[in-house]
Amino acid sequence: MKITDWVKPGDTSGEFKRQVSTFRNWVSPDPGAEFPAEKGRYHLYVSYACPWAHRTLITRKLKGLDDVISFSVVHWHLGQNGWRFVTADEKLPGQNVVPDPVDGHGAFKFLRDVYFDSEKEYSGRFTVPVLYDKVAQKIVNNESSEILRMLNSAFNGLVAKEFASVDVYPDALRDKIEAANEWTYDLINNGVYKSGFATTQEAYEKNVVALFEALDRTEKHLAEMKTTGPFYFGKTLTEADIRLYVTIVRFDPVYVQHFKCNIRDIRSGYPHIHNWMRHLYWSIPAFKDTTQFEHIKFHYTKSHTQINPFSITPVGPLPDILPLDEEVAPTMSHLIAPQIPVADDTIPGAVPVPKHGHGDLVQAVCFNSYGDRCATGAADGKIRVFNRNSGGVWKLCDSWNGHGGEVLELQWLPASIYPNLIASLGIDGHFKIWAEDPSSTSSAASAGRRFSASRASQKPVYETRSARAAYRSFAMRHDDDSRHTHLALLTADGELSLYEYDAPEQLTSGASAAAGSLLDKVRVCPKPLRGEEVAFSVAFDPNPLPCYTALRAGATTDSLALVVAAMDTVKVYRTRSPRPGSAAARALYLAGAVDGGHRGSLVRHVAWAPGNIRGYDVLASAGQDGRVRVYRLETPVARDDGKSWAMADVMRRAASGAPAHGTPGAAGQGGLAASLARAGSNLSAAVGSSAGAKDGSSSGGAGGGGAGGSGGGGGGGSGGDDAGMVMHDFYEMPSGVWAKSSEMKMERRQ
Repeated sequence: MKITDWVKPGDTSGEFKRQVSTFRNWVSPDPGAEFPAEKGRYHLYVSYACPWAHRTLITRKLKGLDDVISFSVVHWHLGQNGWRFVTADEKLPGQNVVPDPVDGHGAFKFLRDVYFDSEKEYSGRFTVPVLYDKVAQKIVNNESSEILRMLNSAFNGLVAKEFASVDVYPDALRDKIEAANEWTYDLINNGVYKSGFATTQEAYEKNVVALFEALDRTEKHLAEMKTTGPFYFGKTLTEADIRLYVTIVRFDPVYVQHFKCNIRDIRSGYPHIHNWMRHLYWSIPAFKDTTQFEHIKFHYTKSHTQINPFSITPVGPLPDILPLDEEVAPTMSHLIAPQIPVADDTIPGAVPVPKHGHGDLVQAVCFNSYGDRCATGAADGKIRVFNRNSGGVWKLCDSWNGHGGEVLELQWLPASIYPNLIASLGIDGHFKIWAEDPSSTSSAASAGRRFSASRASQKPVYETRSARAAYRSFAMRHDDDSRHTHLALLTADGELSLYEYDAPEQLTSGASAAAGSLLDKVRVCPKPLRGEEVAFSVAFDPNPLPCYTALRAGATTDSLALVVAAMDTVKVYRTRSPRPGSAAARALYLAGAVDGGHRGSLVRHVAWAPGNIRGYDVLASAGQDGRVRVYRLETPVARDDGKSWAMADVMRRAASGAPAHGTPGAAGQGGLAASLARAGSNLSAAVGSSAGAKDGSSSGGAGGGGAGGSGGGGGGGSGGDDAGMVMHDFYEMPSGVWAKSSEMKMERRQ
């Protein structure tokens, strides 16, 4: 029989039957025993991939036997000759993945050589773990459960008191441990193999159903134990934890897909098992340090050619194991209702909102250009990225600590910038840009750290902060034609800074904001008093060109425009072009301002709608009073300016150096005051605009949380922080009045 024929040829039952271990001797603390406990006498052969060997590695670490019993790790591949040792030039992750280090074994290439050296006529499987006596030059034991108990007690006289006191098989719990081990081994530890190696449908279904019934039983048990302690039997770590852990930690990365154990996964289907496993992994080094996911995944997917003939190793799940303070991202495809949700959530089809996985309130959400990736930022300082797959299911891609406090704003930069960039601003005042690792094969990416290299190294590619007041809002705009990127930063004392970057590479070079050109810095309002509540928000004009009336009035095609919420006022700023021959940068000037109209309350958020083809721009503001106001921003055009609506008259870039038609502009005066004095003229240096409220809509809540516009500029939405969590959608009627289109109420349900 081939070593990889897991079911005996000719067995029509299709059942996998595990062979009984052959070497069953014991190490004893008695100095006169055949195998006495002695420091340095024994060597442990293991595989990081094998759950049975993993048991012994964990116990060895828990008992502090590092200097008492040596160990070495075989290669993850299991072929026709069994486990093989790595060669001297092979480098695999993990400690002691080396050629056979035992004296006299220099020529041994396979673990089978150790077996045959101990017993010439050996005919069984060449399994791990193997406890080897270097003095007697023979195998002592190759049964993991017995090696585990030897390590637990036989060497207590050779380790420090703190390790000798560790007892994973205490007298008071032995009956319970034995009872748990009996069904856990048969139905779970061995159950995954009986499911995965089955060669008939009947054998598979029989064992996989029994497996999940046992997992249900385990889930119930751990739920009952939750109040008494974090371990399987409450406050005491026992071998029941060790024996179950080695299977559960492999379940989602391997057994779900490779062994077809896919009725449920652990992270989304068994919350108590999931939390129990994560506690062991993240809180006790003996579990984490001995868990090597690369060995585990590669072994199963590249050794079992009957199951996976092309040896393809799946990328997921990402990450292999979630941190303790993060929850699984729930799938969403089955939550999408077949009809448009209605305000009355008692009607069947109302959409339940899945958990976002943050430990606190979500403060910011942004999508990429295609709408198939989403980033969320919360009050806990974490940023989480989700991907929507082809089946419409949203999966967690990455999660990291972005800021030391609340994440205030997020923005996903355009897809034309490579690699993917996400910008964030935190309550700590730090503005950061995070770059995705474009290599899906890198160690960080494969571990679910696509935007953060590791949990210990979560550094952005770009970071800046104000030396005086903290930043409170930002906006970014990228021009694909010029490849210029602009960044607007607004501080808590009302200072607006505008930066220009000649290429996206400047944003990923790790440099500070000084790497970009500071175009201008203006104060958008008087400096607030100490202790005064403040509200600031900034947004760029998202349209590729200014409105055509602004172009006719003299604005250049590459001029920028921003809308700013400055306390209780909404202001619009544009950039003027430098005079021909001048080396000065483009500067900001105030093009228009209007009282926020929120009854003297603060303006929390502003938005600039796309779609200015109508000849004017549409802006929106959300106030602390719970109202959303929509503004129509128009640029006055003089009828006698001598221009037509021809392309040559309207389109003009700053580089042309002169007006396209008509009377040349007067010599431009520098400074904001001079710009305001010229507002409304047709000079290229400054184009004035007038903003009037088109409509004011109540969001019906305690305070406007945010406002946004639709792609055509004729629709918008708002969200409040009222107790009912109501989202409102408005549309513009032909009369110009904005009316409520729909309302969606969100509430917490147990």
